[in-house]
Amino acid sequence: MQDSLACTTCPKYSTANAAQDECITQFEDYAYWSDAGSLIMLFLMVAGVCFTIYVAVVLFKNRETPVMRRAKNAVLALLPFIVILFLIPIPLLSKPNASSCEGYRAFFVLTLGIPLAALIAKSVYVDNRYYDSDGQIKESWGQCMCTPRVAVALGTVLIHVIVIIVIAVKLPNEISRFPTEDPYTVYIECSMHTGFGFLAVIFYIMFMATLYTIMSMSEEISPENDMEVRWISFCMFVWYVICFFYVVVAYGVMGKAKIFGLAFVDLLFAVNLLACIYLPKWYVIVFQPEKNQADVSPWSMYVKTQEKVSVRLSEGDEESPVLPKRGTLASTAKESGKAHGDSDKENGKGHEDSDINGKTDTAGLINDTDV
Repeated sequence: MQDSLACTTCPKYSTANAAQDECITQFEDYAYWSDAGSLIMLFLMVAGVCFTIYVAVVLFKNRETPVMRRAKNAVLALLPFIVILFLIPIPLLSKPNASSCEGYRAFFVLTLGIPLAALIAKSVYVDNRYYDSDGQIKESWGQCMCTPRVAVALGTVLIHVIVIIVIAVKLPNEISRFPTEDPYTVYIECSMHTGFGFLAVIFYIMFMATLYTIMSMSEEISPENDMEVRWISFCMFVWYVICFFYVVVAYGVMGKAKIFGLAFVDLLFAVNLLACIYLPKWYVIVFQPEKNQADVSPWSMYVKTQEKVSVRLSEGDEESPVLPKRGTLASTAKESGKAHGDSDKENGKGHEDSDINGKTDTAGLINDTDV
């Protein structure tokens, strides 16, 4: 009551009513799964997971084809982690609490860090340091139970875990409460989305991507890996752009729109890796199977085309608009050989050599199905 000598402070997370004679617990608002933005993110997650599984099945069935054997970074073992990447927004869209906030930060580092660890292990720096020109492990590596690539990947993942623990200890997360237009309602979210708790994570992820770029700068370009190197370079460029977008959304947007925006940016990380590393191989296998072979040079393709035409003409009655009939071709070859032999006889040149050469050329011309 006004001018009362006995006032009581309302407990935490509650406020006084209009009459100021009772404390009312504040209603906590956050991004619910029933919100339109959450439903859209859920649809995108399911669609991304289903399409990634489909791509994984196609690539696994064609793992012995040339396009997959020539691939260096499109490791099939990474595809399950691409599937997990599409699930990053799940703890982000959950109710903010200590477990969901810390779980999202750790989940973010691991799901993005493991693909980067695999790329670092496949970099040209590791190849030059631990492998010889024939791809064999150097003797200096010793009798290790695992290969150098596996050891580098596991060591990088261990560094990820240490970074997660250090960030969680040095920059602990709290639940931030923001007032709304309704005095009895507050909006809650993880404090790391407005402080430095997640900015350190973004910089760490960008550092790992830069490290991979530096370790792959001396990659030799060849006709076999030209497109893959181009796609990986484009992937790293898009990676930096996505990280920039994440910072812009985290510190430039407020309320539920921030959560939906961060969830969408999380999905972009997964789409980027899937589109730049695996979709080029999937596209060749599904839509350009003629390129999925060991030799795809223009001359080899021309020879293969001529072989198909020769077989079709020899098996059927169809006549070629360019090549003469095989009977006419054979008789022409015989007359040419006979005239060649008669000419040699008249000129007194080696009869036996000319007969042998004429018969050999004629027989090869008649019996060769590629003519």
